[in-house]
Amino acid sequence: MPADLFEDVVGRPRLQNVPQIPDTGIPSNGIVVDIGAHEADGQGTFPGIARWVDGSGGDYGLVTNWIPGIPSAINTVQFDLPSAYTVDLDASRTVRSVVVSLGDITLDLLGNAYAVSGVAQAGLTVGKDPGDNALFTVMGGTFRGFSGQLGEQAGADGHLIIRDGGNVEFEQACRAGVSGSGTITIENGGVLTCFQNLTIGFAGIGSMQIVDGGHVVSLNADVGSLVTSLGTVVVSGKGSTWDVPFYLSVNRGSLEVTDAGLIRSGISGLFPGVFLFDDGVIRGNGTIEADVINFGEVEPTDPANPLLIDGRYVQVG
Repeated sequence: MPADLFEDVVGRPRLQNVPQIPDTGIPSNGIVVDIGAHEADGQGTFPGIARWVDGSGGDYGLVTNWIPGIPSAINTVQFDLPSAYTVDLDASRTVRSVVVSLGDITLDLLGNAYAVSGVAQAGLTVGKDPGDNALFTVMGGTFRGFSGQLGEQAGADGHLIIRDGGNVEFEQACRAGVSGSGTITIENGGVLTCFQNLTIGFAGIGSMQIVDGGHVVSLNADVGSLVTSLGTVVVSGKGSTWDVPFYLSVNRGSLEVTDAGLIRSGISGLFPGVFLFDDGVIRGNGTIEADVINFGEVEPTDPANPLLIDGRYVQVG
């Protein structure tokens, strides 16, 4: 903003524009701006969406990185710049929801916590509308939300990476490939926790990779849910684990456990563990600690290092 526009005609500082509040400022140099004092102060006292506007990244707490201002618990955060950048979280914060539409965004939490409080919509949406293509990376702290959606609508691509001390928690469902395409990668000590269902391929195409010491916990899980879906999951490498206390259902797609990767599912005597249906495949040379009920196909990939199923194995059909 030019220097002569920092104050209005009565000397009050011009702040941030809020589209929902009518512009009442007097034009200066042909530019109409808000009068300032009764508009947003840039510190989260405004309704609606807070949009990140610095394509080179930077400090989350810097007001000039946002329009109309730094988001608070009543705001939806929008990342939609078509570039790659890192946002450094300056302190623990709470917002209403996060929508990532375009670009390659890394949120470095720097040991802080990021809470998403809204429950009427997904806490985190990566790739919402047709044509969206977005990658969102979380590292260095805890991101907590009500639910997660990756590739929400047909034609949307959404990708989530959790790494380097990143811990993402969803109170309800997390879906990769809702109707579009969605991927989740958990690597280098990253952790994903879904306190309810985790679906890889709901009505669209979904995939998940747990590698290099990544860890996932979900109450239950589906790989390939609806008839239009396809899901693929890879758990690979020493220390890479997926814990599913109730059941893991492989409906349409594949589950691959390799190179000392480990899946644990079910509770002995209460929940049977892994269900493999007609259009599902399990392959690899890792370990599955679960009872396995197989309507589909099991493919050990290395005769010298067989797939180990530590539990009851029931072949059906």
